[in-house]
Amino acid sequence: MKFLKIFLFIFVLSFCAFVLVKTSSLFLSSNSSSDYISTNEVEKRGNPVHSWMIGADHLPHMKVFFWVPKNSTTFIPYANKGVKTNVIGHGPIKQWTVIQTGKVSGPDKLIFMLVPKTFVFTHGPNFYKLTHVYYK
Repeated sequence: MKFLKIFLFIFVLSFCAFVLVKTSSLFLSSNSSSDYISTNEVEKRGNPVHSWMIGADHLPHMKVFFWVPKNSTTFIPYANKGVKTNVIGHGPIKQWTVIQTGKVSGPDKLIFMLVPKTFVFTHGPNFYKLTHVYYK
């Protein structure tokens, strides 16, 4: 009986290690690094910099806020050079959603980018420092 318990323990431990290795490769797809875009002159982050919301799917979604000139109409999300962004099939960062809030302050308007939760989990609490928005 003791041999069976040891065998089961080793089997479960090796299975968990296998699952961890396989899922980590799903989180960070090797061909999903962000193409680096030349940045705007000054990046203005919102306050708070990020928050979360419950979406129509009843799941939490992370938002990263940016102030951009109110005459901007095109928003292209990008990440720091070399950062892997295609996490579990969400697509590369250029496909992530950017939404205008309707809030205006002086010459700027507030927008936010929806960030996949798996990106947040795989890049840690400072995930927002890796994401940016090019606007024109």
